[in-house]
Amino acid sequence: MRLTPGDCYDGGVGQRGGGGYPILPRHNRGWERLMVTYPGSDAARLLRSINAQQAHGHVGSMVFPFAAARTAGLEPGTERYEEALWALVWEGALAVDEHVPPEVAAMVPFGRLPYRLAPRAVRLLERT
Repeated sequence: MRLTPGDCYDGGVGQRGGGGYPILPRHNRGWERLMVTYPGSDAARLLRSINAQQAHGHVGSMVFPFAAARTAGLEPGTERYEEALWALVWEGALAVDEHVPPEVAAMVPFGRLPYRLAPRAVRLLERT
């Protein structure tokens, strides 16, 4: 898939309504799947680290991504860490632990709460 600037940006810098902010292209079949499945990506390394240290392939395991981040070469709280974690949540590899009340979750920095390893994570690990 070849992207042009018009595919990825909603208008140019200084234009009303767009401001040059990136958006996903409308013809993105498979686009988001590239994030985690690329073996060298931060998300893939974070998922492998979480699995090796905490989940050991057990779907439904409670995991703490921030505890495995440094092994994956990421620093918790940084933009790279947060992007990798968002990619795993977006892909369905990690699910927010349903036992954490929303009012508690709102007070904790992003990425510090427990997550659950989802079935999709095992399939992604098999591909990377």
